[in-house]
Amino acid sequence: MSTNTVQKELDSVKQEWESLKSTSSEKEERSKQMLKSARLKIIQLNDANANLNQQLTELNQRVEAMEMNKGTHTASVLFWISEEGSSRFTALRSQYEGKIARLEKERSEEEREHAAEKERISRENEMLMQKVSLLQRALENKQGSKPSASSSDKVSSEPPPTANIKPMAGSSPVSTKPQQ
Repeated sequence: MSTNTVQKELDSVKQEWESLKSTSSEKEERSKQMLKSARLKIIQLNDANANLNQQLTELNQRVEAMEMNKGTHTASVLFWISEEGSSRFTALRSQYEGKIARLEKERSEEEREHAAEKERISRENEMLMQKVSLLQRALENKQGSKPSASSSDKVSSEPPPTANIKPMAGSSPVSTKPQQ
């Protein structure tokens, strides 16, 4: 094989290596991001689980306290407590869903208003550009139809131009006195 062919093959292998290296680093970066988001989600779920376990413990303590105070109403109290927790969860859930829906609606309204405002400004800008163009044409037409006012109407501090006239040779005697 010639050195030229070997060089081309070496360049080809280098390009392939760089491509694989780039792809590998991109995949590694995506994997890191996915792992990071998974860890964050696990932390959030663990926090939520701990919160729910704490609420369950509190509810169980309430049940036990009520059992001691009222032995006959234990089943009804337990049912009431579980219903209270469920209804509280449902109420909070519906409250947040309502908030989300309202915020999404406001966002879409804001986007529509922004788009309408942008369109209105664009139309006004176009109309103003047309007016400017018309006014420029009118001004050019006006200036083109009038004679130049700069020379006749102008009052200047310069004296009017004079002709450079030389005296005729025979009309006035010129003395030829020697100068001292």
